[in-house]
Amino acid sequence: MVATGGMVGDTLGDVLEATAATLDMLLLPAVSDATRAQLAPYLAQGARALSFDDRGEVTPLELSTVVGEGVTVAREVERLGTRTLFIGGALTQEFVDDFTRVLPARRELRVVVRDATVLVLPAASVQRFRKRGIALEVLTALHVLAVTANPFRAPQPYQPKIFFDAVAGAVGDRVPVFDVVNGRASLPGEARRPDVVSP
Repeated sequence: MVATGGMVGDTLGDVLEATAATLDMLLLPAVSDATRAQLAPYLAQGARALSFDDRGEVTPLELSTVVGEGVTVAREVERLGTRTLFIGGALTQEFVDDFTRVLPARRELRVVVRDATVLVLPAASVQRFRKRGIALEVLTALHVLAVTANPFRAPQPYQPKIFFDAVAGAVGDRVPVFDVVNGRASLPGEARRPDVVSP
């Protein structure tokens, strides 16, 4: 469940951007079965960071953690011609900042993490990966049940219907959106115009 509301950003646009980016981060795609099978023996050994090149050769990176090692990992990725980088622990804001700053522009690179719960960073940092052409995938995809929308903000709340319709539009058909206080719901696959739910 993801909760969003009028206090998430300074403007409605900020709220919608943050809500969509958070949902994007939580709904990262899972790796293929082939990639999972390729990683399995290394995961069983507790690998912290692995580089797979375009020939499928695997090189473990000799790091106990990648936290604080964004520059080192970026240099190793470039040296090894990495196409897929597996990171076994947390992916932090500092790592993403250093990694994207040092890594030259690349055509194909994907970073694989365990699941979205290891992303210890704002959703905007995930967007920074995407803008650099770096795909981010997970071993285990999360399932977001719904988004709840609350129009409250100080000093003046948003008009509930306008706020709800805007959030439902930003979320699209990915998950249901509910405003339980004002009785509204938008369900995937239905017409985009959210309807009032009967009590």
